[in-house]
Amino acid sequence: MTVRLDIDETIEKIYEKPNLTLKKTENGTTQEKDIPEISQLFSTSDDTMAKTIIVEGEPGTGKTSLCKKIVDDWRKVNEKVEQEPSTSYLRKFEFIFYIILRLVKTDIEVKAIIVEHILKKIDSGYENAHSLLGEILKSEHCLLLLDGLDEWRGKMPHIETSWINCTALITTRPYKLAELRVIPTQMGKHVQLNGVQNPEELVLKVIRKLEEYHKTNKPPKACIIDLKGKHLWHFSANPVVLVHIVWLWQKSKLRENMSRSSLYQEIINERWYEMCDKKEQDKDPHELYDVLSEIAFDKMLSENEDESLVFNIKGKQLEIFKQFKEASLESGILSGSNVPGERFPQYQFLHKTFQEFLAAVFLSNRGSTVSTSCKLVKEIYSNHRNEGAFALKEVFLFLCGLNPVAAAEFSKTLNELFTENCEKQGLKTQKVRTFQNMILSGYDEAERSGHIGAEFCLQHIVLDSTNLTAHHMSKLKLCLENERKSNLKSMRIAENIASTLQHMDDPSVLDLNICTNLKYVALERLSYEDINLSNLNGLLDCNIQFSDYKPASKLISSVQSSDLRGLKILVLRNVGLECEAMDILSKLKCVKELNLTWSKASRPNVSQLNLVDLRHLEYLEELTLKELHASDVVSLQMLNLRRLKIGFATQQRAPRLIATLLSRRDGSLTTLPDGSHFPLEGLRLKNVCMLAGEYMRLLNQMIQSGRKVDFTLTECTIEGDVRELHEKVGDQAALQVEAPQSFLTRTMTYIRLKKMTVSADVFMRLVLVVSQSRRLWDFTLTECTIEGAVRELHEKVGDQAALQVEAPQSFLTRTFSKIRLEKMTVSADVFMRLVLVVSQSRRLWDFTLTECTIEGDVRELHEKVGDQAALQVEAPQSFLTMTKTNIRHISLEKMTSSGYFTLNKMTVSADVFMCLVLVVSQSGHIGGITLTECTIEGAVRELHEKVGDQTALQVEAPQSFFTLNNTNIRLEKVTVSADVFMRLVLVVSQSERRVLCQLQNCTIEPVEEVRKLQVKMEDQPAIYVEGFSMCGQVWCIQFINNR
Repeated sequence: MTVRLDIDETIEKIYEKPNLTLKKTENGTTQEKDIPEISQLFSTSDDTMAKTIIVEGEPGTGKTSLCKKIVDDWRKVNEKVEQEPSTSYLRKFEFIFYIILRLVKTDIEVKAIIVEHILKKIDSGYENAHSLLGEILKSEHCLLLLDGLDEWRGKMPHIETSWINCTALITTRPYKLAELRVIPTQMGKHVQLNGVQNPEELVLKVIRKLEEYHKTNKPPKACIIDLKGKHLWHFSANPVVLVHIVWLWQKSKLRENMSRSSLYQEIINERWYEMCDKKEQDKDPHELYDVLSEIAFDKMLSENEDESLVFNIKGKQLEIFKQFKEASLESGILSGSNVPGERFPQYQFLHKTFQEFLAAVFLSNRGSTVSTSCKLVKEIYSNHRNEGAFALKEVFLFLCGLNPVAAAEFSKTLNELFTENCEKQGLKTQKVRTFQNMILSGYDEAERSGHIGAEFCLQHIVLDSTNLTAHHMSKLKLCLENERKSNLKSMRIAENIASTLQHMDDPSVLDLNICTNLKYVALERLSYEDINLSNLNGLLDCNIQFSDYKPASKLISSVQSSDLRGLKILVLRNVGLECEAMDILSKLKCVKELNLTWSKASRPNVSQLNLVDLRHLEYLEELTLKELHASDVVSLQMLNLRRLKIGFATQQRAPRLIATLLSRRDGSLTTLPDGSHFPLEGLRLKNVCMLAGEYMRLLNQMIQSGRKVDFTLTECTIEGDVRELHEKVGDQAALQVEAPQSFLTRTMTYIRLKKMTVSADVFMRLVLVVSQSRRLWDFTLTECTIEGAVRELHEKVGDQAALQVEAPQSFLTRTFSKIRLEKMTVSADVFMRLVLVVSQSRRLWDFTLTECTIEGDVRELHEKVGDQAALQVEAPQSFLTMTKTNIRHISLEKMTSSGYFTLNKMTVSADVFMCLVLVVSQSGHIGGITLTECTIEGAVRELHEKVGDQTALQVEAPQSFFTLNNTNIRLEKVTVSADVFMRLVLVVSQSERRVLCQLQNCTIEPVEEVRKLQVKMEDQPAIYVEGFSMCGQVWCIQFINNR
């Protein structure tokens, strides 16, 4: 008799909107933004389709359900069942390929996976599947859904560059991205899935559906109240568990504050008993646990990773399993399928977390032999897995609730695996914090199950003020007791929150003498006078930074007497280095990163710092020397560095340093294989005075290197005038970036100027170089002053063609640049000049001003830039030229050039704002403008008085240049007058391009004038008003012109 459980029927028939968050990381800062609709997953800020989308989510948050929802919506759209606007994005896809990665047995390319797991299952005899699929992927709009990267042994799936219309959406648990060391540029869009938007509504839907099977007449809302009262609502972030909890609630099987392990055990029991009721049987599930837990653990540790989640059951296990096969399948705990050509069926658990729970059950029942099982886990994950300790997180948490003694033994294995990973890949603070939180969460699980006083192994500690509860802090202090402190492998302490580590006799000294097994130590912003750390032998990473100058004689003595040959990273700040520095450096051998900061209290011994004593450091990649009292740095050419940071205590010309960086003589910094110079990936200088010509030459070398480079100047001075380029760099080819036909790289160049004064001429020259180079640029000025006016551009750059970048016919990349001005004052003249350059460049732009002041008046533009043609960017006739046979492989919407202007937290005059709106609305290359938390001040005079002839702002694109169709103007939390708003409406209504204008939570006064304008807009045929409402004291308005 085949049975079907009501909970499985319910899960298949309900769905709630997912809680999606876009994560964008820039300069080490991550910004998050809600994604209210699934459709917004696929679009980018320039209204094109995203190429790669990574959706990460913890177990059970709905990653697979999201993929199935997308497939179902696509089916309905194509069958014309669904016509909702929220699913209209799916019409762009001719094909969807849904791949469950756990079912993919081998590490093969995406195209082969589609052939083997989709096409051949449809028609196993089709011989031309590969060639047909290749044509489809190259020419059609396809969506590749790759579900469960963490359940696949392969690396990041590779999407071929020729699939220019394909979008890949990949789901995974978070730890897998860290294991694969996926960087933001590989992600495209990085999205976090945190369950559903409205868990209350999900609960109500489940209750209503279950009521169709069980007429209990329980009020649905009572379930929500009861779950919160029993302290179970934290499971609402996990839809898989939440649905089952509601099922248990309806059956009155819930207890207060249940642990994860208790819940999963209750779920499995209830599935078993309901199956027995339907079959009119009476069996105890105890033996089922014994059989399935052994299978779960055995398969999880299979040497063949392909058989860990989808597996066969053979041999002795099969003989025992046969007794429980039917019950396991009908209760839904296992599912099985027959594979054509294979002798044994394939099985998998209801969800990966159920396999992890049952594996934990197996470990909890091992008794005195649990250490043997843990050694097996260590051996398999060390030698046969690419994953580390984080892949075992769920097993550990379940085990903490089941058997804290076994969990304590298992935690030792996790620490060993994590230490191995750190030794291979290096120690990162965020990874240590994540590991620490995992162990601390184990205490929470144990206590929910009534196990008070459990002690788990934690050999990697981060002690700072970041999100540590008092309860967790108390657990960390247990790890710092004498008998456990000696086992620590890594320690990161910030500020003075390590009172338990103070010396008993002298509280001003940090006592780490007993920490004899440390491999990584980071002590930052300490106000202690000294550190007892008698033995540094075996250290791999040493980072010690005092808040201000300390002689630290005990520490220096320990460093001098220790064996430092294995040390890979050494950072010392505000430590007495005056006499001992070179003695310490002579002991180093394998160091890769060296970072020394002299104290402001120290005094120079020499006028020049000679680095000849570092020549034995053949592995040194990064050198940082800060607060130098010397006037120059010499012998730099002897080092093979990748990153260099030099900071002087006072302003210095440092001629030997600059000469070395610019030198091309033999013996200079290592030359690249292609003969180019500047092998550095990062160059940061502070308090250096250089000529404008020297700066431009350094910049030029970076452009020609073809590599990713980060070039930062802080509190530096750039002197002199930028004269005719041929006077500065000789032959014009010095600034010419000739890219070979195969040059399709996406290397980014970061240019940063901080707390400096720079002339307007030098600034505009930099902008021109950025705008016309085929590299990706991130150009940021922070707290800078731009001085002077910009003279006629032809006086500055001579013949405009001197900066023209000629792209070969095959050059079809979308180069992208960012220009950001932060916390500074800029003249309206320079600002509008910058806007013009951006608007006429054939690039994607992100132009952002944050907390800036734009001063002055916007005069007649023809007086400012002379002949407007001087800024005209003429695209060569060969640009985007292609043969007729290839044109169907080009996505024209992805070839456009566009700019995005963003103004944050600043005050801008109405004149400047309207000039910007005019440029945006008339240019075919600008995607939009966003103002956030800004104030638009003043009135707008007659526009012709402000911009002269309107054609002066007209950007004429050559016929072969594909322009954007749409422009977005978005104002968020902006204060603006009704008069300026009226002008904005007027410009939008008269634009020849399609312009969407959105005002969210904006203050517009006087209110009476806004009401009158609303009536006029609704009666105006050139404008379509999509929304016009007042929420409290702010306005939410959206309109679009009829173009």
